[in-house]
Amino acid sequence: MYKYLILFSFCLLQYCAEKEFLPQQILGYSMVRKISGTEAQKIVNRIHLRPITDTENEIGFYEKNTEQVIIYVTYYTSENDAREDLIKMVEKISPKNSVFINGGQIIFDDIVTYRYFGMGQTHYVFKVKNMLFWLSVDTMIASKFLESYIKYLN
Repeated sequence: MYKYLILFSFCLLQYCAEKEFLPQQILGYSMVRKISGTEAQKIVNRIHLRPITDTENEIGFYEKNTEQVIIYVTYYTSENDAREDLIKMVEKISPKNSVFINGGQIIFDDIVTYRYFGMGQTHYVFKVKNMLFWLSVDTMIASKFLESYIKYLN
């Protein structure tokens, strides 16, 4: 029994290691910095002004000319945990509770995505399997970037 569990765990880890959720380049934007582990966790917690996560995080910083994009990825042990945190996040960032305005929901490739505007950018929040994503994108290319990124994930 343990043999199969170990084999299954190895296969799962192998699959996860093969898929990179922060591509080196997307829609002409090149990754200029990637942060993971404890440093990424500290940044995510600092953004929220309090401890918000104790799970694995990655942050990718992208540039194209003078435009910048940031992709935050939080990994959960289950899809249900990711869904619960997504719901909490959406409730907390509703326009009445934050600096974000004109929140709304869109669906692209069967992925429910929440869109907000604030701090000079468009922000997208969504989950795929056991991962929660937050994209901060220049509003002029936001929908095209979201489309490219979701296609990349699929």
